[in-house]
Amino acid sequence: MSTGFEKKKRKTKTSFAASVNSFDITSKFQEYFTQVKDPRVERTRWHSLTDIITIAILAVIAGAQ
Repeated sequence: MSTGFEKKKRKTKTSFAASVNSFDITSKFQEYFTQVKDPRVERTRWHSLTDIITIAILAVIAGAQ
């Protein structure tokens, strides 16, 4: 007696693009955003502005709200 489970062929082929190196992306962001002037007071800077911008952009790309 058939239970209704049978192997079905996929209609579309699954293909993955070559993985992107995150270090390349981060370095490109940092090259671009080092030109942005940091408006914060010097004594209150704990993190570099380029790091903050890079993290924010990558977080949004990853789905952060």
